[in-house]
Amino acid sequence: MTPAEIGNLGERYVTKWLESKGYSCYRNTQQPGSTDIEARSSSKNILVQVKTGVAPSVPPTLSGDEKRNISSRASRLGYEAWTAQVQIDNRGNQAGDIAWSKLN
Repeated sequence: MTPAEIGNLGERYVTKWLESKGYSCYRNTQQPGSTDIEARSSSKNILVQVKTGVAPSVPPTLSGDEKRNISSRASRLGYEAWTAQVQIDNRGNQAGDIAWSKLN
């Protein structure tokens, strides 16, 4: 799998999880301070940066710049900023639970 394919799989798993919780999602935003997913519900709006790793490697963490970018964009929009770490196996199946961390 290419890095883009790995990232897309992670985003799909996070989107599916968010939609199961009642969010409507828009993936792959290409704006400054870009995030992978914008998710909206009747009670909360969030921006999510997704990091995906292929087992046995763990998903990477956000860089300082990534944290600042997503937190700044979320603050401007009145959203919450989150990171979601997803691990997949070498066949692209989700391995374990998504690890969530609130950034702001």
